[in-house]
Amino acid sequence: FCLLEVTEENFEFRIFPHLREATAVWSENGEYKTETFALPDDFDFSAVHLLRVEVDGGKIKIKLDEAAVEFEKLTDKTSSQIAFLAENVQAAFSGFSLSAGFEDLFDWQGFEIERHGWERLSENGDCLVENGQMTFSHESETDAVIAKG
Repeated sequence: FCLLEVTEENFEFRIFPHLREATAVWSENGEYKTETFALPDDFDFSAVHLLRVEVDGGKIKIKLDEAAVEFEKLTDKTSSQIAFLAENVQAAFSGFSLSAGFEDLFDWQGFEIERHGWERLSENGDCLVENGQMTFSHESETDAVIAKG
């Protein structure tokens, strides 16, 4: 599958049966990066598999069969489209679901909340994510507001 924004491809995940591997390709600082995953010896390409994809802003998480492949990356681009394809191989896609909501487990660290889809709606206040929690503090008389979206 690949993730797209208008006509630009931002992320691609491919499975190569003849090589017994999967690859993830993404754009980072203007160049394409690749990570390759060896598939288990008992991986049956004719069996039904579950591919779970989570996209939250520029954050991408992938799990294939809950353990065969796990990938997580914070990219510098967001996507609004997804495409599934098969090239020179038979494939069946039997189900697809899309959830419009979000759940942020704050499984990341730091101050760069915008890279994780959060937006500062006011100038005052500081945000920090650590130990699975977001802390928001400010010392101003006016309200400090952040939003996800």
